[in-house]
Amino acid sequence: MIKNWNDFLRTKPKEGIYLFIGKEEYLLSKVTEHIKNNLKGETTFINLFVLKQKELPSAMVKGVERSLFDNSKRIIKIEIARDFKMKKKKDLESFLELVPKISNYVLMYGKTLNSKSKFTEICINQGIETFYVYPLNDNEKYKFIADILEKYDIKANGKTILKILEIGPKELFMIESEIRKLALYILDKKIVEEKDIKEVFSLKKEEEIDNLLDNLFKPSAKRILKNLFKDKLDPIYLWSSVSNYFIIIYWLKIYIKENKNEYFLINKFRLYYNRKKLIKIAKIFPEKKLKLILKKIYSTERDFKFSSKDKKYLIESFLDFILLNN
Repeated sequence: MIKNWNDFLRTKPKEGIYLFIGKEEYLLSKVTEHIKNNLKGETTFINLFVLKQKELPSAMVKGVERSLFDNSKRIIKIEIARDFKMKKKKDLESFLELVPKISNYVLMYGKTLNSKSKFTEICINQGIETFYVYPLNDNEKYKFIADILEKYDIKANGKTILKILEIGPKELFMIESEIRKLALYILDKKIVEEKDIKEVFSLKKEEEIDNLLDNLFKPSAKRILKNLFKDKLDPIYLWSSVSNYFIIIYWLKIYIKENKNEYFLINKFRLYYNRKKLIKIAKIFPEKKLKLILKKIYSTERDFKFSSKDKKYLIESFLDFILLNN
């Protein structure tokens, strides 16, 4: 059985290995925060990215290793790049051997995994607790926004929260970023008003990104990207939008092959970007080309998180790759 990430927050976390699947990586920060709040003493956070299944046991060992000079508990996040089918007996045995030995907190995370993924099935069959971190629905997002406003000591009524839902960014980490700006903007005001939201939050970012997505395979994409950087758009937010665009196309293709109807697709993926057009693109997008792009996304994602390369340069390089392989 796959649980919701909120179910994890209702428990006292035990040492061991867990699997989180879905596109809302930001929610893992709430999970790690919950673990830290329940631990006494120091904690060490380790972030790892595994591109090949044979690399997984080496990453998991970090959850077993303990230093004589380090009494802190480790929280290790291992990002799974793709659906590891673990067909090689050696890889599977190494993985299974380590599972019961984990003496820290190992959080495996697969952005592209779902309930049908082979690796998800392997984990569930081995008794590894598995949780969804899929995008919040409107009711969940309403509560999420209300909690953040309270965190920053901002008083707001229901209409104001609905306005943030309407014109705010879709990514959760960007919502919190905008609310931080809002806290500085209103300063000593007793309650935030709708007009304050309109001043701080802007649809312009979303419109500009949609324009880039519309032109990804055209030379004009480079000009649009340059303007986005000129407007000081957060590169992390921009990369998240571009990479999610292709990941959604990938999963749409899978479900379209299973003859799922449009209503199912829209609700399954909570499509925010030109719904019918995105489904149409997924139907005709060449599989070979899409796999090539996804491979590039995984390598760029790794550079984004673990290399010192300039993030703007990484996005520009990815766009050049897209145009070159068009």
